[in-house]
Formats: sequence, C-alpha cells, structure tokens
Amino acid sequence: MSRLAMTTTVDTTDYSRVFNRLSHMAALSKEGKTQVAVDNLVITVLAIDDTFAPASSQELAEAVKVYFGLTLVNDALQSSLDRLVSSARIIRHNSSHAYFLPPYERVVAESRLNDTNSLESTVREEWLADIDENFKFSQSGWENKLWACLKAYMAKAFKRHGAQTIQLLNPTIPMNEENRLSLSQYLKDATSEHCKDIPIDISFFVVQKFFQENITTRTRYITQLLDGTFTFYALSMDNATSNFLKGNFAPLSLFLDTNFIFGILKLHDNPLNDISRELVSVIKNLHFPFKLYYHEETLEELQKYIWSTGNNLKNRPWTSQLSRAAVNNGKISGLEMRYHEKNSMSPIDPNIFLSKYEHIPTLLSEENFTIYRNSSKSKVLDEERHLLVAQYIDALEKRSRTKPYEAVNQVVSSGFRHLGYTEGRRR
Repeated sequence: MSRLAMTTTVDTTDYSRVFNRLSHMAALSKEGKTQVAVDNLVITVLAIDDTFAPASSQELAEAVKVYFGLTLVNDALQSSLDRLVSSARIIRHNSSHAYFLPPYERVVAESRLNDTNSLESTVREEWLADIDENFKFSQSGWENKLWACLKAYMAKAFKRHGAQTIQLLNPTIPMNEENRLSLSQYLKDATSEHCKDIPIDISFFVVQKFFQENITTRTRYITQLLDGTFTFYALSMDNATSNFLKGNFAPLSLFLDTNFIFGILKLHDNPLNDISRELVSVIKNLHFPFKLYYHEETLEELQKYIWSTGNNLKNRPWTSQLSRAAVNNGKISGLEMRYHEKNSMSPIDPNIFLSKYEHIPTLLSEENFTIYRNSSKSKVLDEERHLLVAQYIDALEKRSRTKPYEAVNQVVSSGFRHLGYTEGRRR
C-alpha cells in the first residue's frame, strides 16, 4: 500500500512530475548543493564566452536561458554573483559594474569544459567504431546523424524523467508500459528529426545498444549527464511546478496509511520516517490545502500495538544497564527502542513513558490528522467489500505481489466511501 493515497476533484496537474521535480530541488537544498549548482552555472556561462561581461543579473539570466534552457529568477542569480564576488571567484569592474572571471578561475573553468568535451568526443568515437559493419552507410555524415539522434533521444528522456532516466534506459530493469511507450516515442521523434534517410530499425538498434554495454568512459559520460540533469531538474521551473509552489492547485484529501502514522509517532524504524515528518511539517507550516485523514482500522492497529508493547515493558523492571544492553543488542525497534533509549540515560517508569500514548487521537490531532469514521452499516455492502478484497488479493498474487488483508481492506473501504456509499446505500 502506498504511504499516501490521494483523492481530489478533477485536476489536470501532473503531480507525479511536480513532486519529482520538487524532490530533486529538496535533495539539492538539503545537501547544500543548490547554491553550489547556481554558482557553477554562473562560472560556466562566463567561461563559455570570454567576451561576455554582464552588468546585471538580468543579462546573466538571459545568457543562462540561451546556453542551458534554464529560467532562473534574478534574485537567485544576484545572490550567486554576490557570493562569487565575495570569494573573489569573479570580479566586478568598478566603473562599468561588469562581472568577469579572473585569469585563474577562467583557466580552471575552461579546463573543465575541455575535459567534458574530450570525454564526449571519446565516447562518440568509441560508440561509432563499435557499430557493426552491416549498419554503416556509404553516404557521408551518417556518423553525425546517429550521434545527433542519440543525443536528442537522451535529452528528451532526461528532461522528462529527471535522474530516474538511468533506470528507464537500463534494459535490465523492468518498467511500466507508460514509460516504455514514452521512451519509444522519444526515440521515434529523435530518429525522424536526425536520421530520416537511415532505416528506423537500424537507428533503434544502435541507439539502444549504446546503453547495453558497460564501458568505463560511456558510464562516466552518462553519469555526468545525469548529474547535470539532476541539477537542471532541480533548478528549472516549469508551469506546473511554478503553479504548485504559488499555491494554484486544487485541495487534496490525503489518506495516510499505517506505516506513515507509525513513522510520524516514531513507533517503528523506517528510512522514510524523516521524509514523512518533513512532509507533514511543510504542509502545516506552508498552509497547503491538504486534509490529512487516517482510518479507524489504523487507530485500532496503533492501539493494539501500543497495548502489546506496553505489556512487554511492564512485565519486568528495567535498569539503565539492562536498557543499554537492549539498545546495543540491536534486536529491538520502534516503541521498545524509544523506551530503552530514554531509560538507558535516566530511569523512567514504563507507565509514565507509555502515558504519552494513551490518547492517540489527540497526538494525531496535533499533527492536523483527522480520523475518517466508517459509516457503512449495510450487510450487503460489507459482503461486496469482502468480495472485492478477495479479488484484489487474487490479482496481486497473480502478479507475484502480496499485501496484508488489513492494507487491502483499507484501500477497498476507502474506495467505497469516495464513491459515495454511506448508511447502506449509494448517494
């Protein structure tokens, strides 16, 4: 079951792409790389053309748009210029106020550009030389056409799918039909644009072969492109993402599953817990129009877990030494781990520790979570729901996938309510 199940009115926003782009942005920001990425972009633009000396962030923004297709706000570029001047990586002329690179920084930047161009040239020659003789042509220029086709294909795929492209282009990783069709269309578009006089089956074969061979220089080249794509995805702003950040999007009802709730309350250990808490914090602090719900079944599961764990903790006295041993043992997690971490530092009675969890709805209310009460009292609907649950589980098993009954029941029950089933009849 997904950690978040979304329901909303008709909305044409491609939320998958919006959240994908925002995840790139968040990752760069969290690691402190956003400013570094912008700074390197500014340095690169100034190095590409040694006659270019912008006197304002607006001039720089226009150059960034021309060279990289990126639209950056002037404030971000001005902040970058100020940082670079402060660190002496660029210089500003006293009278003309033009920005330019000092000799040392220009040499370093140009060296990096040359290394990049050299790597691309090497990869190009290796790939073309490896093409079977049966796929080569007598007419001149076929090499340039195939290389242009490959680059156009990667550009389309990378721009659409971001850093996830490497998974999409790797033939050993299964992909869904939608992604398969989109990649196929990108290749058709690239072929029709650059290889009109080359049989399409040959173009398809040689381009796909590029990603099937593990060659060191080729891997470095693709990795370099992916790194650039990651930054591009994070720094660029399409209309959907811009509207999302401006708040021009429809309200959403978010149904939180049991794992998500457990993570928020720190009742289990999961790599996604920090992301879950950060998401809830963002929704709350930025006043997004999201309503967060959890099911009655989720509350019952939480209460059973706390009751069972609480009994285990209350069944014997725990000294700080025993708790430290339990923590170091590494075989406990969740609520037990939380208790022993506290008790190892300073003795605390299990009853006092557990008192915090006596009123789960109150704790969840503090996070702006609302319980979604089951309203169906119809025996007929209950039987229909049980049948759908069985069919759902059977369909999962046929795909070699499994989910616990409770998780499937929540999905189906939620679907009933969203379709308008209440008090035993359809609205």
